Amino acid sequence: MSENPRRPAGRNYALPVYLLFFLSGFCGLVYEIIWMRRFAVSFGNTTYAITVVLAAFMAGLAAGSRWVGRLADSPDRKASLFSYYGWMEILVGVYCLSFERLLTAQNGVLLWFYHSFAPSTALSLAFKFLLAALLLLGPTILMGGTLPVLIKALSASLPEVGRTTGRLYFVNCLGAVFGTLAVAFWMIPAFGLSFSTALAAAVNIAVGLAALALRGRVSEPEAAVEEAGSLAGEAPQDSEPAVVVRWALAGIFISGFTAMVYEIAWTRLLSLVLGSSTYSFAVMLAAFISGIALGSLLISRFMPRIERPARIFALCQVAVALSVLAMLPLYSKLPLFFIWCRTLVNFSYPAHAAFEFAVCLLVMLVPTTLIGMGFPLVGRLASSGLSSVAGKVGGVYAVNTLGNILGSLTCALALIPGLGIKHTLELALLLNLAAGLAILAAPGRQKFRRAALVYTLSAAGLLAYFLLAPDWDRKILTGGSFRYHPGVNATPENYLRSARGRELLYYREGISTTVAVEREDTLIMLRVNGKVDASNGLDMHTQLLLAHLPMLLHGNVGQMLVIGAGSGVTCAAALSHPELKSLECAEISPEVIEGSRYFAELNRRYWEDSRLKIVLDDGRNYLFRSEEKYDLIASEPSNPWIAGIGNLYTVEFYRNCLERLAPGGLICQWIHLYEMDEKVLKTIIRTFTESFPRTLGFSSMEDNDVLLIGSAGELSFDLEGLAGRMSVGATAADLASIGITSPFILLSNQIFDPRGLQRWAGIGPLNSDNFPLVEYEAPRGFFEANKVKLPDKYRFRSGRTLLASYLNTHQVSADELAGLALYQLRSGSGYNYLVYSALADALEREPEHPLALKLMARLLVERKKYREAEEYISRLPATGITEKELLELQYPLALAFAERRSASFLARPDFSSAVNILRRLSALEPANSFHPYRLGETCAQMGEPRLAAESFETALALRAREDRPLSPEPEEIINRIGGAWLEAEDYERAAYWYTRMAREYPDNDLGPAMLKLIIMERLLSEGGGTDAGSLRRALEK
Repeated sequence: MSENPRRPAGRNYALPVYLLFFLSGFCGLVYEIIWMRRFAVSFGNTTYAITVVLAAFMAGLAAGSRWVGRLADSPDRKASLFSYYGWMEILVGVYCLSFERLLTAQNGVLLWFYHSFAPSTALSLAFKFLLAALLLLGPTILMGGTLPVLIKALSASLPEVGRTTGRLYFVNCLGAVFGTLAVAFWMIPAFGLSFSTALAAAVNIAVGLAALALRGRVSEPEAAVEEAGSLAGEAPQDSEPAVVVRWALAGIFISGFTAMVYEIAWTRLLSLVLGSSTYSFAVMLAAFISGIALGSLLISRFMPRIERPARIFALCQVAVALSVLAMLPLYSKLPLFFIWCRTLVNFSYPAHAAFEFAVCLLVMLVPTTLIGMGFPLVGRLASSGLSSVAGKVGGVYAVNTLGNILGSLTCALALIPGLGIKHTLELALLLNLAAGLAILAAPGRQKFRRAALVYTLSAAGLLAYFLLAPDWDRKILTGGSFRYHPGVNATPENYLRSARGRELLYYREGISTTVAVEREDTLIMLRVNGKVDASNGLDMHTQLLLAHLPMLLHGNVGQMLVIGAGSGVTCAAALSHPELKSLECAEISPEVIEGSRYFAELNRRYWEDSRLKIVLDDGRNYLFRSEEKYDLIASEPSNPWIAGIGNLYTVEFYRNCLERLAPGGLICQWIHLYEMDEKVLKTIIRTFTESFPRTLGFSSMEDNDVLLIGSAGELSFDLEGLAGRMSVGATAADLASIGITSPFILLSNQIFDPRGLQRWAGIGPLNSDNFPLVEYEAPRGFFEANKVKLPDKYRFRSGRTLLASYLNTHQVSADELAGLALYQLRSGSGYNYLVYSALADALEREPEHPLALKLMARLLVERKKYREAEEYISRLPATGITEKELLELQYPLALAFAERRSASFLARPDFSSAVNILRRLSALEPANSFHPYRLGETCAQMGEPRLAAESFETALALRAREDRPLSPEPEEIINRIGGAWLEAEDYERAAYWYTRMAREYPDNDLGPAMLKLIIMERLLSEGGGTDAGSLRRALEK
């Protein structure tokens, strides 16, 4: 009686093995994400550096699957397959326990290399790849070898190879999904990087020990028995010609290539929709791997019924192409869909993360599921016997992974920068389609008929796409849908209207970022991955003070480093100081430098200054390898909720800054208050003051931005010479443009002295490379649209501020006090009491001060203290104020007095004074559309709709000839005209204006809706019916 050559792991032991491989996949993604973070710190957070690390990681997986697979097939193999698997898992775990020390040693080697050779970018990348390979090849080779070993161990017969491959690939990918989500949402925030690595290593070792315990429980025949079994009756029934197998191997390489292209392109696309936080990237990766896992599971269930795996694989490739093709035209509409969904449900933060995951699945699930079917199918196709199954399947995995490597390198470094995201996706789907059709046609002409239908449908789909599909609307994509926080106005219609109202001046999809420069009326914005990082609006306060404030306090900055170029305004501000000898600007994105050229009027073409050196590198990495000493480091990175930016807010970064400062040098750090949680802000401040305990806090834009100024030594400033330094050339012009005309106004921005800053920040954890608290906590504050309100007591009741020292030796004039009030009002300050106090002090010194009287009157009107405001306005004519300025102050007062009687049953409100003021203003400025527009509003309040309509019509005509109109958009004015004529029951004129609205603004549903209302009102006024037939006939007419 013959003995069964194998006792399958099947019912008794397959489930524990699958569980072990699930944990193996879990740990693999934990390592990959943590290692990428570690290398991003030491190599730089550039796409180049990250890509070479990823290439080294995947090269190890490819080599391991091929080499270990062949080793497992060797006839000289003595050890059990589960011994191989167990010891590989144990060795991975042991190695990863020592990884932190190896990385520290590598940083020393890297620093020696920088300082010894001053390498070029290419040489630097090559050396980084070598270091990454040396550190990663060991564990990744072992990781890559686990899959072919388990496939061989669990395949009882050759027909089961495909099913086993699919199941193992599924559980491993499923573990990877859980690992991705766990490390981002739980492990790193809770335990930090080091302990998370140790935890994963402990799981690896436990998996290895459990695998060793399975030895002897699953029988493994000798190689000779396996070969005999294969020859006797296990030759595959679905054997294909050699040419088909070769084409299928080429196809799995292309599938690996395009998979990485899709992943990178989708990630770049979705970051414009969901934002660039660490959590967003985690759900993108998890969604991608989920599709791969699902595809492997589905195909494993149908594998026994598949007779021709090559044909199914080819059809999957064609289906990948067609599924991506079908979705491509819709990708640019994703921001509108995202906002629409957020208007339906008030998400909590965890629910919002789940919603982002669902959006990613919507984009990725179908193509990735089809991609995930490929490896099990080609693995089964390539297997010719049980004796060589590990080597064959390992070879397929290696080919697929090599495609991954080439795809990641080519897509990140060449395709997206050269072709853009859309055309990169189109190229990838064409490759999938070509691979699928080539495999279908490979057997020869006699088989061509079965592929004819696929060829025809594919060609028709491509033709229809390229003829009919519209190009992506870039303004919709770059509008920052992730910042459209839920609210009354956060609707898809408003988002679309805003996008249509902007002019796109510059757009470039670079290696790491998508940069756009847009103009909306007079406002110019520089967007990076959809977020406004610089503008010529209120951002100017921060952009200018980031350089001017510390340079004026220091007094003699010769060598300076700016981290982050933005609009170039900060660099220009620094270069306006004649004592500056050298300025270095570290900017990670060359597209930002290109975009800054559209701010030439503001940045004075800073790139042409011979003192400037632009360094295209990650700011932290550049500082790490630099040997320069700086008198000033100005750090203006993007918001810390963005992935990778948190590295510029860590203890290690600030210590590096301290080492690079010259004696007496300063560092100026920008932090935003909007979309910020107070806990995160205090963490950043504590981290900063750990290296710079003598730190001053300044407000660069009230309620929005804070500048921290730290010193390498004692804080000692020449306040006596401050006025002289502020009066020099372009420096004085820059400061005057934002309302700072004296040292008093400049120093009034201080909100914290060193002691007060440390007291407010309190005691708590610091942000570090090991515990990146800011990067993982800041996204929650961003999502909740929090805003930090800073305390006032350290600003006004502290005798230790620079302003207090300045006032000890200087008398403040009424002009300076009024200037302070004007500065606060221009900066959008919410400190009305500060403005009031400054004005009261100014008027106490000079009771008839024109500016102080005017600002006080305006402030009192805004606070609805009309009688007090009237008293100040009555004193203005004696100050020589112009008639226009006086009328502008009198109008809101006259309007307010009239509105007070608008709800009276006994007296009719008298708007005549307000109307007369507006008519006088129109006579003074006949070309200003704002005056007739306000006149129209006032007439509407008076109950004079005809006068209102005529005034609105005048405003619309004037607005068309204005360069910088103050009146609303034409769409709004047309609506007001139509509404006024409707109120006057002049239906023909009302219909004319709403018809015009419907034609000129087809996206606005108000025009057609109002036309229906007009018709119904007219039918009612004429005594006609309002039934459907009457309405239809009126509409046709």
